[in-house]
Amino acid sequence: MPGEVLVAVLYWVLVHDPETTADFFNYLSHGAIVPLVAIDGWIVGRIPLRAPQGLFVFLYAAGYAIWTIIYMHINTAEGGNDDDYEALYDFILWKDSPSTTAPVVLVLLFIICPLLFMLCWALSTLVPKRYHNYSSPGEKDVLLPP
Repeated sequence: MPGEVLVAVLYWVLVHDPETTADFFNYLSHGAIVPLVAIDGWIVGRIPLRAPQGLFVFLYAAGYAIWTIIYMHINTAEGGNDDDYEALYDFILWKDSPSTTAPVVLVLLFIICPLLFMLCWALSTLVPKRYHNYSSPGEKDVLLPP
């Protein structure tokens, strides 16, 4: 869930341009999917979100940041003309301005990503969980009715 929220927020804040990206796929994959995943995870399944899971969200975001660097090198490899390089996004320009791209990526990784995870975690604590863990060693976990 936090990974999907991260993708959606970054798309709507940094990428979306109503004149060029107004199509059904972008609205579905960056807008409608977040409430659907939230309803499924927090209301239907009541899946708890734990703090250590934030590491996976960070690794997901860091892996994508690394992919943007690999993509830049793939696009300009094998004697390709540097003028033909096309960045994935307008705010990630490793080739043209790495001194402004690096701080943007670092802020996204170390500030925005943890803040969005904490927001999702805080929202997940509001929904009662389906399972109750008893402290007695001899008792089993019980599935609570919805």
